[in-house]
Amino acid sequence: MSDFTYKFPSARGMQAGRPFFNMCMPMRTLVQMLRLDNGAIEKRSQRLVNDQRASKVAKYILNNRDTYVIPCLTGVIELPPESEFTFEVAQSELVGTLSVPMDSSLMLFDGQHRAMGIAKALEEDPSLSSEMVPVMMFVNLSLAERRLAFTDINQNVSKPAQSISDTFNSRDALPAFAVELANELNCFKGLVDFERNSISAKSPYMFPLKALKEATATIMGCGPNPATLSDEQKQFARDAWAQLAESMGWGVESLGDMDAPAFREKSIKTHVVMLKAMAVAVKHIAAN
Repeated sequence: MSDFTYKFPSARGMQAGRPFFNMCMPMRTLVQMLRLDNGAIEKRSQRLVNDQRASKVAKYILNNRDTYVIPCLTGVIELPPESEFTFEVAQSELVGTLSVPMDSSLMLFDGQHRAMGIAKALEEDPSLSSEMVPVMMFVNLSLAERRLAFTDINQNVSKPAQSISDTFNSRDALPAFAVELANELNCFKGLVDFERNSISAKSPYMFPLKALKEATATIMGCGPNPATLSDEQKQFARDAWAQLAESMGWGVESLGDMDAPAFREKSIKTHVVMLKAMAVAVKHIAAN
């Protein structure tokens, strides 16, 4: 092995008979070792890097220095010809130090856009260089093995519904305000589904949070991703929804002995299309 090596405190494990290493890698080292898996399709195991996606990751990191989270990257360390790695055991056979030659390269089959986003963020803010990124690394996988790993990881990914993402999103102004409306206004309280994007036939809810967020944006005329919302915009939306609810008969008290499924079967007043139509009407009236 070369006298010049990277040494990473690591946890060693086995999957499908192959060793892998979990480690924390400084951002600057990640960028130095990273080799993009680009080129002709027959020679790569990743999708081509989309610069806009990478730029969004960079913007996310730079705009949220105190709260950003980068999930684990997964890939392979490719060693130079006739080189080897060593794993020096510490207190346990599974914990130690992984040493690889400095002219090794790192190719990712999950997280390439995150890695490129990190590289872009470092260009703007070098103080990020010593911050750590979790990585799961195999050593010297073949192209066929890397391709299969990429397929397995991405075919089994399930993207969460937008409603639950909005529910948990306390960073952005619009989804946070939609949650506030759902919890505070009598016409929505107890009737908003915070987890699903659509209301099923037997659902006890009337409105999906996603639809409430989008309709509220229409009422305020703010677009889908406003940086901030003024107190005036928020109050206008509250007043608009309260007046609409009175006219449409929304709210738990208005249901009486009728449950939500029965109300939906009787009327389209709470259907998403009606919610959005009312929002467009309010926007039009306010503009004139």
